[in-house]
Amino acid sequence: MYPTLDAIVLSTLDLYSKKERLPKLDLTKFNTPLVVGSGNGYYTGRILFRNLGAFFATESEVDSKLANIASITDVVVISASGEKHAPIILNSAKDNHKKTLLISSSPKSSGRDIADVSIIMPKIREPYTYNTSTYFGYMLAETPDLDLIALREFITGRVENEIAKTNFADYSSFFIVIPNEFVLLREMFETKFIELFGRKVARDIFSYEQMKHATTVVQDDKELFLCFGNTTGIEYGKNQINLPIFDDSNYAVMMLVGYYTIGKIQTALPPYFMESIADYCTRAKSQSGFNISPWVEV
Repeated sequence: MYPTLDAIVLSTLDLYSKKERLPKLDLTKFNTPLVVGSGNGYYTGRILFRNLGAFFATESEVDSKLANIASITDVVVISASGEKHAPIILNSAKDNHKKTLLISSSPKSSGRDIADVSIIMPKIREPYTYNTSTYFGYMLAETPDLDLIALREFITGRVENEIAKTNFADYSSFFIVIPNEFVLLREMFETKFIELFGRKVARDIFSYEQMKHATTVVQDDKELFLCFGNTTGIEYGKNQINLPIFDDSNYAVMMLVGYYTIGKIQTALPPYFMESIADYCTRAKSQSGFNISPWVEV
């Protein structure tokens, strides 16, 4: 049986709480890198390089950007596995005479054999697509002194206590509202909904400011708003719960708290992911040629 996402969040915190030192991730040394990732790897790159002069690309855009943006000095690939598109992207970068860095969680990978430099972060065994311990580790490297024990207590205490007041099974759509400073997590949370629920569960994720632009014209009695942070006095919909923010919140923290909440939704609803992931891996492997397994091993 596959664990739900909230369980993986807690296992991720347990892993990193035991790590005395993480590999150093110094991103300031880059001039104008092209940061590349697939799925939530792309959005993790957007978060890591958000305050630097970087260009961003998915696997579909790499060749075009390398050919048309002469100022690109390096190519940074964010890939938990270091496989699939990572070797293709790194080879393309080498063909264009760019320096390469791979940020990954796999000590042995085709991508690591190609990259000029690689940084390998720890991970746990988790279901395919979850990528919680991996991307959290990359973000945690920005603030490695974060009190993870206090964060775990916050999640299992204050966040869990608020979630427990509502039966998520009563709802068929969910609307997550996040503070403006974490707007780049919007797509990561949305991707997680798609991976876990497909089209069986409706969802939206917006920041406070984005909520002001006709996002709630049409509402539904089966829709639940989950609002993080100080939304006192603001009513977005008929059904709404307000969830707390950790005192030392940053992108790494907000990612885990959001994933934990989505995991609680997963726990309350039918096991769509569990019933589908093995068949998906079989289909995806035959279609893409990549070696895909329902479990990502350590």
